[in-house]
Amino acid sequence: FLTYQGGIIKYLEDNTYNLIFILLSLGLIFYILDLAIAGGVPLFDTQARNTLDPFFTMMSHLFPMGSILLISYVGHTKKYTYGKARFISIFFTFLSIFLMALLGYRTQVIFVLLGALICGSMAGIWKKSELILIGAGSLISLLALTMTRDILLGVNLSLFESLRTRISLTTDVMDILANMGGAFGLTNGAIHIATHPYLARLMPGVAYSPRRMIAVLVGERSVSVTSTIFGPLVIDFGLIGVIIGMAILGFFLSNLYKSADREKGERKVILVGLYSMVLSYTIIGIETGIVDLEVILLFMISLSYLLFIINRKII
Repeated sequence: FLTYQGGIIKYLEDNTYNLIFILLSLGLIFYILDLAIAGGVPLFDTQARNTLDPFFTMMSHLFPMGSILLISYVGHTKKYTYGKARFISIFFTFLSIFLMALLGYRTQVIFVLLGALICGSMAGIWKKSELILIGAGSLISLLALTMTRDILLGVNLSLFESLRTRISLTTDVMDILANMGGAFGLTNGAIHIATHPYLARLMPGVAYSPRRMIAVLVGERSVSVTSTIFGPLVIDFGLIGVIIGMAILGFFLSNLYKSADREKGERKVILVGLYSMVLSYTIIGIETGIVDLEVILLFMISLSYLLFIINRKII
């Protein structure tokens, strides 16, 4: 990407609206197909949630990504008035929240809220009071979805106890992995390689997702567990890997923000959208870890685009 001269990237920069339309359309198509396969509404039907197609579910997440990019577009494009930009942003934010909530996954709901908050604030769409409301909405949505899932699963715990148990389990798992990983790691990258299902199946006896592999390592074979943003790094690459990984992540986020703040026009639209999505997934990843294929692909695409822009500036 440091030597790439343009082509597709230049076309997307000149046709950002088409890119947004493609993301929204593909996301909605795969969302409908995913629900059709499930045969019910996953939020209210545990069996339907268990039968969701992983690939279709991942592709349906293109809709909230397109919505966040749309917020950046209407906020930075002069053809939209402030009122119209706000209406479009609010409409697609709530539509994305509604669609993702029906899938029964809390992560995507929080992703939409955080992404909309960050992107809208950088684009000047939200007022300060609205930023507080959106932040509160993120917390309320998390609590509401947690309560709904606990009720449907028959968990006999209060909301406070449920959250406390989740946090305690996540930090306990991280502690176990830290002791197992030591200074240089134990699994030598296997956890991160397993983010791709095909590569996971190539490893004998380890046909799991990263969180299932972590569960097996800590003695839980029937569930998947989260281990904070440090867990996957420390078990794969040790304490040294955590230090290097966090330094790279901080450097990446810093430069992505600086580029988004400095650029203008269509390029700024894309950069602000990418920064909002990357930062949202990073905040969520503090608890869940950054081990989802779509998240890693987003990070790779954002880094590649950043390197392309840096190279253009050098030239």
